[in-house]
Amino acid sequence: MFPEMTNKKVLTEDNIEIGEIVEIRPTDLGSFVVKIQTRFQEYPSIELPVTTLRKTEKDGDIVYILPNAMIPIKLKMLIEAEKEEEKEAEAPQILEAPEVPPLEQFQKKEEVEEEEKEEEKEVEEEIEEEEKEEAKVEEEVTKEEEEIEEKKEEEKKGFLQKLIEFIKKLFGKG
Repeated sequence: MFPEMTNKKVLTEDNIEIGEIVEIRPTDLGSFVVKIQTRFQEYPSIELPVTTLRKTEKDGDIVYILPNAMIPIKLKMLIEAEKEEEKEAEAPQILEAPEVPPLEQFQKKEEVEEEEKEEEKEVEEEIEEEEKEEAKVEEEVTKEEEEIEEKKEEEKKGFLQKLIEFIKKLFGKG
């Protein structure tokens, strides 16, 4: 019905190529649907009413413009992703050189080993000091626990003595 439309390019309003018209067929309701073969593998084709396309001329060729409002969302996302990739490809790549320390910062291997040994000794000494402090704390805690136990024993003895005296008084009178 519309043979002049087949094999024509379809562009967005931004002149980005979507694909090519491959088929035009009538629907059951009497309108016509155009099938566009897209250039995206993720979205191989779309079908739209013929009336959504706008005929125009570009570089001497007849092309059809698909308004942005009629482009399916998934296809819009693919076009946007492609635009981003093109922008990144066009952007100049700035490579940063790694920072190289001045020669004075390099030390002899022996000096480095000595420093590592000194650091290890310091760490070992710190660990020994911490262990000594922990041992002292443990001794103090055990002493305090022993004192508390002694006080409890004394309180028990005192209570028992008072109880015995009370019982003696009670039975001594009766």
